[in-house]
Amino acid sequence: MARPSELTAELIAAAQTYIANLPAGETLPTLAGLALYLGKNRSTLAEYTRQSPEIAAVVEQVQTMQEMRLINGGLTGEYNAAFAKLLLTKHGYSDKQEIDHTGAAVSPPPPLSAAEMMALLEKAKEIL
Repeated sequence: MARPSELTAELIAAAQTYIANLPAGETLPTLAGLALYLGKNRSTLAEYTRQSPEIAAVVEQVQTMQEMRLINGGLTGEYNAAFAKLLLTKHGYSDKQEIDHTGAAVSPPPPLSAAEMMALLEKAKEIL
């Protein structure tokens, strides 16, 4: 016989309370913090997220709040910038450069000769 689910209206209300009033000592909302607040582990929270649109909405709000606080806190110095940058990778941000290795990159034009530069200067004088 399966155990009855502990996913109750009270648990959903407690999850909503977590995002409305972070517990003392927590400056950043996290899924780990939410799980601890509810007295559950993260895998149980993940299961509840699949079962309940209300819990899924709370989880989404925790992630969104975390993203915004990391951005703002990293910019204002409230959070260590390297720490904020590391955590923002979990929200899809990165600082990597996209490099085209196909050889289709555009190369800079060749340098102008002295005569070409003089001609451009003369045209510029005419315009001005």
